[in-house]
Amino acid sequence: MASPTGETRTHMLTRTAVALFLLLSFTSMLSAQGTTPSPAPSPTSEVPEYHLTRVEIEGEVLRDRAVLKVSIDITVNWGEGWHTVDLRMGQAHVWRREYAGPGEMAPETSSKNDDGMRWKLRGIGDHQLVFHIWVPVKRVSGGGQILLSLPRLPSQLESNVKLRIPQTPLEISVPKETTTILDQVDEDGTTSIHASVAGTTAMGGRLDLSWFPTVTVSGDVQRVTSNWTVTPGTGSVSAIVDQELAFDSGRVSEIRVKAPSKLTVSELTGLHVKNWLVDKTRPGWLIVHLALGQSNKTRLRWILEGETTPGDSSLQIDGLDIEFSGQQTGLIDVELPNDLQLVADLDASQFVGRTAVANDSNSGRPKLQFDYTRQPFRLQLLSMPVVLATTVKPTYDVYVDRSETHLEFTFDINVESGALRQLEIQLPEQEYDWQDFALIDAAGATLSTPEAGADRLLVSWKVPQTKRVVLRGRAIAPNSIEASANWAVQLPAPKGTYLLTPLVSFRAADEIELTVDRENSQLEALPTLDGPANQTAVFRLRNLSDPVPLAAELHERELSAHATADIEAVDEQALSITQYTVLNVRYGRLSAVELLVPPELKSQVPAFGITEVAHVRYRGKRLPAAESPNGIRVPLPEATIGGIPLEIQYRLPLPAVSAAEAMALNIPVFTLADVEYSELQCHVTPIDQVQVEDGSEWGAVLTSPSGALWVAKDAQSASIPVSISPDLGQVSQQYVVNRAVIRTQFAANGLSETTAIYEILSPPTYVVLQLPEGYGRDQVHDLRLNGHVLPASQVSFESGERPNLRISLGENSLESAVLQLTYLDRTPHPFGLTRSQRIEFPTFPKSVWINEMTWELQLPLGQHLFSYPDALFPQFTWKRTGLIWQRRLTSDYRQSQSNSGENGAGQQPSYFYAFRAFGPLPEVTIRSMSQSMILFVGAGTSLLLGFMFWRFHNTRNVLTLVALAFCMSVVSMWYLEAIQLLLQPALIGLGLAGIATFVDSRLRRRQPPIPRHRTGGSSIIRPPRSGNDSSVPPQIGSESATRVPSTVYRPEN
Repeated sequence: MASPTGETRTHMLTRTAVALFLLLSFTSMLSAQGTTPSPAPSPTSEVPEYHLTRVEIEGEVLRDRAVLKVSIDITVNWGEGWHTVDLRMGQAHVWRREYAGPGEMAPETSSKNDDGMRWKLRGIGDHQLVFHIWVPVKRVSGGGQILLSLPRLPSQLESNVKLRIPQTPLEISVPKETTTILDQVDEDGTTSIHASVAGTTAMGGRLDLSWFPTVTVSGDVQRVTSNWTVTPGTGSVSAIVDQELAFDSGRVSEIRVKAPSKLTVSELTGLHVKNWLVDKTRPGWLIVHLALGQSNKTRLRWILEGETTPGDSSLQIDGLDIEFSGQQTGLIDVELPNDLQLVADLDASQFVGRTAVANDSNSGRPKLQFDYTRQPFRLQLLSMPVVLATTVKPTYDVYVDRSETHLEFTFDINVESGALRQLEIQLPEQEYDWQDFALIDAAGATLSTPEAGADRLLVSWKVPQTKRVVLRGRAIAPNSIEASANWAVQLPAPKGTYLLTPLVSFRAADEIELTVDRENSQLEALPTLDGPANQTAVFRLRNLSDPVPLAAELHERELSAHATADIEAVDEQALSITQYTVLNVRYGRLSAVELLVPPELKSQVPAFGITEVAHVRYRGKRLPAAESPNGIRVPLPEATIGGIPLEIQYRLPLPAVSAAEAMALNIPVFTLADVEYSELQCHVTPIDQVQVEDGSEWGAVLTSPSGALWVAKDAQSASIPVSISPDLGQVSQQYVVNRAVIRTQFAANGLSETTAIYEILSPPTYVVLQLPEGYGRDQVHDLRLNGHVLPASQVSFESGERPNLRISLGENSLESAVLQLTYLDRTPHPFGLTRSQRIEFPTFPKSVWINEMTWELQLPLGQHLFSYPDALFPQFTWKRTGLIWQRRLTSDYRQSQSNSGENGAGQQPSYFYAFRAFGPLPEVTIRSMSQSMILFVGAGTSLLLGFMFWRFHNTRNVLTLVALAFCMSVVSMWYLEAIQLLLQPALIGLGLAGIATFVDSRLRRRQPPIPRHRTGGSSIIRPPRSGNDSSVPPQIGSESATRVPSTVYRPEN
C-alpha cells in the first residue's frame, strides 16, 4: 500500500481537528448547563410546544413618537421543527432586532396578520428576541397617548413597562382592568413611569397609556372649560362660547374676564349671572357679577360679534381669559363658509393645536377643530375668498292667447363653490318687450332693476345661497291675433358660470293653432309624453340670444262624433242597449253635451221624468242631466278638449206578442244637437235572438273580431232595424265559430283524409255545412258532437253541385259545442316529382262568424312543401338538427296545442306543417316536391354554375358573385320559401363542385409532361425560321413531311 502524500496527510489532519473541536464544544455546553440534557417531552404530554416567559418594554417619548426596546423571552419545550409565535405589536415600526438562543429564528411571511408580527423559532431551549421599535404618539388635549398590542403571556405573568416622558407634572391615565402604575417619578422635567400590563386574555395584552398636564390651582376659580363655535363670513364674524366654571363653594361674587381683542360682547347669559360691565380702570377687561349661593359650578354663554373689512386676510380668535383661575382649557370649532377658505397659521398662534377637520352633526357643514391648553391663547386664521361658481339650468313655458304671450321661467341653480348673493338676468332687446316681471315662490329672493331702462334684472338674497336653489318667475308680453299672426320671441337669460341647454315648451289657447319655425331657429324637438292637450312641443334651445319665430292661426271650434249601439240582452219585455258615443273636440273646450231624445223613447216616459230616460256615464261616472228644449243636457265635470267618451244606457220596451212569433223593430238612436255622426255601428251580443236586417241601409261585417257587427251606410240614420225571435239563430244560421281546426293528411298514392273540428259558441239546434264539390255522403264519416258519435238520424245529406250536410245538434243549453267530422278524398292524385294541389274545405253560410282557423297539413314521407298557400300565416320555422335544417313547429303553437288538448302535430314532424288564418277558409292551393327533385334542382344548379365557372375563365370574378347574389335576392322577394328549401341542396352541389375541382387539379399536377424527341434519343435542333413559316405545318405527303431532318449542321454556301 502506498504511503500517503503530503496533501493527503494535510486533509486527514484537518478532518481530525474539526472532529475534536465539535466534541469539545458539545462537552463545554453540557458542563455549562450543569446537567446532562434529558430527552424531549413527548408531544402527547400536557406541556405546550412553547411559552413566553418575559415581555419587557423600556423607552422614552420623543416629540411625536415613542422609541422603545422590547425584550421577549420564549421557551421551546419540545419539537424539532419550526414553531410559529404570535408577537402582535401591530402598531410598531421595527428598526432592528437581536436574537440569542440555541437554535434559529426567522420572520413569518407566508400569511398576513392584521394584528402584527409572527415569528418562527427552531431549537429546544430558551430564546430571546429583542426589537428596537418606535410607536406613534396620538395627540390629545394637552398631552398624548400610545397604544401597543402585546403578546399573550401565561397565567400570573405580566409585561413590565418603563417609560420616560419629557414633561412634568403629568396626570397618567390607564385602563384599570389590565394596567397597574407601579411607580411615577418626576425629576429634571421628566416623568418616569413604571407599570405592569396583564396579558392573559385570548388576544394577549394591550399597552394603553395616556398623559395630561397637571395645572396647579391658584385662586378661587379652579377650572374653566370653554367650547367656542366661530362662524366667519364675508364682512362679519360671530362666535358663541359656552363656559363651565368650577369654584370654591360660596366664595366668589365676581370674576374679571379679558375681552377678545377683535370681537365685542353683545350678550352674556347664565343661571348665576347678575350683570356684567366694562372695567373702566383696566381697558379690555370685563367684570361679571355672580350669585352662586351654595353652588360651586356655573355656566356662561357669550355671544360675540365682529366685523371684517374686505381687504382683511386674517382672523384672530382670543380672549375670555378669567383672572386668577387655575386650569383653563377649551375646544374651538370654526365653521367653514362656502365663500371663504380658512387656513390656520399655527406659527402665529399660541397654546393652540389642531385636532381634526369634520362635519357639523347639526348643519352638515365642514368645520375646523382646535384646542388650547392654557390662557392666554391666540388662534390666527388666514382667510381668502372663494370664487363663485354656479350651474344654471333654465326652463321656459310660453303660453299664447289672443292678446298676450305669457312666460313662466324656472332657473335651477346649483352653487358649486362660494355663496350666491345675486343673480343677473339678461333681458332681450326692446322689440321683445317682456313686462310685469315677478317672482313665484321667491324663497327669500327679491327682484330689482338696477336703473331705469336697464337691460338686466337682479335677483338678490339676504341669506347667501350655498346649495341648490330653484327660482321661478313670470312675465307678460302683448300681442294681437285676429285671424293669423307671425312674430318672434326672445327669452331672458340668466348669468351663471355654467349654463346648461335650456328647455322651452310652447302652448297655446284652445282656439289657436301654434306653429314653431324650427328651420329658422336653433331648436331641437323633444318627445312629449304626458303633457297637456294644448301643448305644442318641448324643445332644446341651443342659443338663448336667438329669437324663436312663431306662427299662430285662429280657428273656430270643431266637433266630430261616432257611435256604436250595443244590444246587450233581451227578455220578454225589453231590450237592454248601451250606446257608446265618442265626441271629439278641437280648437275649443266643451262644458256640456246636449242629447236629442228619440220620439220612441220620449213617449215612454212622462214629461216631468225626461231626465231619467237614459243613464249617461262619463269615464265610468254617471252624470246628472237637465231638461233642454229638444232633449236632455248633460254637464261635464270640467271643460274638456279632445275625446269625450259617453255611455248612454237605456231599455227599449217590446210590444206584446207571442213568444214564438218573430217581430221587426226599429231601435232608436240618441243623436247630438251640435254635431252629426260620422259613423254609426250596431253590435249584437244575443245574436241567436236579435239580428239587424241586412239591406241597403245596413251591412254585416263578417270579419269583425268582436262578434256580430253591422255598419250603417248612412250615419245619420235615426234607428236600427232589427228582427227579434227566439229561433232566429236557427233560421238564419247566424252564430259564432270561435275556433276551427282542419287537419289534412295525404297518403303516398295521393289520397287524403281531412278532419275538421269546430268550436261553436251559443250553438243552434242544427248546423248547415257545405262540403267540397263532388263529395258524397259515403265520403263523410266519424261525425262527433262534444266527443260523442252522432247517430245517422241527426245527419241529413242534400246533394247538389256543392252538397250540404245538415247536422242536428238537438236542444243544447251549453255555452259552446265542439263539432268534429272526417271526410275522405278517394280520387288518387300521385305526387310524383312535383305536384300542385288545390284543397277545398267545408264552409258555413256567410252569416256565420269565424274568429280563428288553423290548418294542419301532413305530407307523405319524401314529399316536402315547396310553396305556401296565400293569406295564411305559417306556424313553423327553420331549425337545425345536427347538420340539417328542418321546418319545425314553433314553441308557441305547440304550447297552444297542448293547452287545448290537441296533439295533431305529434306524428312525422319533418313533414308536418301548420298555418293560421282569421275568418273563413274555403280552399287553399299548395305545391309539393319530392326530396330527390329538391336535391336535383338545388345541387344541379350549383354544379351547373360550378361547371360554368370552371369552363369560362371570365366568370371567375367578384362581379359574377355579386350578380348571382342580387338575382337570388330579387327572386326571394316572390319565392322566398322555395329559395330556403333549395338552399341546402345547393350547398351540397357546391361541395361536390369543390371536390371535383380539387381532384382535377391533383390529377393535372401528377401527369408528366410529354417530351418532344425522335427515335435514337437525339434532340431536334431547329434553327429559327423567318417570317411566318414556322407556324405553317408541312403538307401531308410532301418530302418535308416524311424526311427525317439531319442533326448535322451544315454551313450555308
